[in-house]
Amino acid sequence: MGAIRVCCVLAMVFAFIGCRREIAVEPPRVEPTEAVRARLEEVAKTGQVGSEVILIEEALKRLQETDAAKAEELLQDLEQLQGTVDPAKARTLAEEMLGKL
Repeated sequence: MGAIRVCCVLAMVFAFIGCRREIAVEPPRVEPTEAVRARLEEVAKTGQVGSEVILIEEALKRLQETDAAKAEELLQDLEQLQGTVDPAKARTLAEEMLGKL
């Protein structure tokens, strides 16, 4: 009975010590231009414009902090891309935007 008690106490002590460790994991920082490039390459490849425009817009807003002129121009192009339903035109616009990056 005493050995069981000692084992239980040791298990609780080790569990408490193990639970207290905090490991800080920081996600990799993706540059706004790389995030925009990855999404636009997908649009240029498929011609499909979907929810990725939200992610492109968020990345362009982060780009405004470092390169406002380029970000503004790309945001205007993004508005045109959002309104496009023709896959060929979407590919063309995406490729033009990639050229401006």
